[in-house]
This record gives sequence, C-alpha cells and structure tokens, in this order.
Amino acid sequence: MKHRYRPEDVILVEKSKHGNFRDLDGRRFARLLVIGFAGRKRYRTQDGSLWWCRCDCGSILKVDGGSLNSRATTSCGCHHKECLFTHGMTDSPEYASYRGAK
Repeated sequence: MKHRYRPEDVILVEKSKHGNFRDLDGRRFARLLVIGFAGRKRYRTQDGSLWWCRCDCGSILKVDGGSLNSRATTSCGCHHKECLFTHGMTDSPEYASYRGAK
C-alpha cells in the first residue's frame, strides 16, 4: 500500500535546482493529477524524480516519475479496492442455494 500524505505534508521543491527531467506538473495520469515536484530519488544504478499527486478520491501521495510515465501507477490504490467489490448478493437465499450446489 502506498503511503498517503495530508495536504499540509506537501512541500514543493524548486525544480530548477535538480537538473534536466520531464516536467509532469499539472498532467493527469488516469486517476492521478500531478500537483508538484517532490524532489529527486537516487538509487545505486539510477536516479529519477518524485512527484506529489492527488488521486480522484482525494488522497495525496508521492509517486516516482517513471511509474507515472510507464502507467505502472494509476491511482492511490482506490481503483484496486473498487475492483474487489462483489455483486452484493452474498446474503441472499439464491446465493446460498448456488453455493450449496457447487
């Protein structure tokens, strides 16, 4: 699960001090709207940019720019939760008969 932040936790970083990268500010990626630059991430073999994003459900999260561009991250996790929703008939007598016959 991705870490969610409160609006007061969001600290925008000045982009000009962090070199060349694709500016994603204001762009939408599925359910995520990029609201600002969060800084650079550095790993042993690669580096990249981190972005503050607001999901359509209202959550704020920090997302890797590569994940946004590759469409690997499209929401804060709320879309996955919505997909897990069942038909809502598990308490009906018809469903009990169906499960009994299975």
